[in-house]
Amino acid sequence: MMLAGIDTNILLYAADSAGDPAKHRLAITLLDRLGASGHGVLPLQTLTEFYSVAVRKYHAPPEQASRYVDAWNGVFTVREAVFADVVDAMRVHRDHGVQFWDGMIWSVVKRAGGRVLFSEDLQDGRELEGVRFINPLAPANASALDEFL
Repeated sequence: MMLAGIDTNILLYAADSAGDPAKHRLAITLLDRLGASGHGVLPLQTLTEFYSVAVRKYHAPPEQASRYVDAWNGVFTVREAVFADVVDAMRVHRDHGVQFWDGMIWSVVKRAGGRVLFSEDLQDGRELEGVRFINPLAPANASALDEFL
C-alpha cells in the first residue's frame, strides 16, 4: 500500500450522515481502510477547510466539527504546508490549470510521498508529477480503490 492523500470533500461526506447515503458510506469506508493501514495523509489545510465548511455551510455545532478534526488528527498523518508548496501550487495553477488551493493540497501530499490523492473534485484519473487523482465516490473506481488500499 502506498501513501494516499485525502481531500476535504471526502471528510465532509464522511461526517454528513444527513446527506447522500451512498457517498457517506463510501467516504467512511475509505477513511476506515486508510486509517487502519496507516497510509493516509491529511494536509493540515483539509482539516481547517473541513472545520470551516462544516460549521459555516452545514451548520454543524463547532464542538462536533472539532471532535472530527481531533479524531482524524489522531488517526492520520497530518502534514503542514511549507513555502515550497506555495511555489508548487502557483506553478501547477499556471501550467496545468489546477486551482491554487487544490494545488496546495496536491503539493503537500506529493511532498509527503503520496502517490494518490482521493478527491471528488479533481480530474479523476489524471496523474500529475507522480500523484494520481482518484474519485473514490465514483462507482467506476471500485477496482482502483482496491488496488490502492
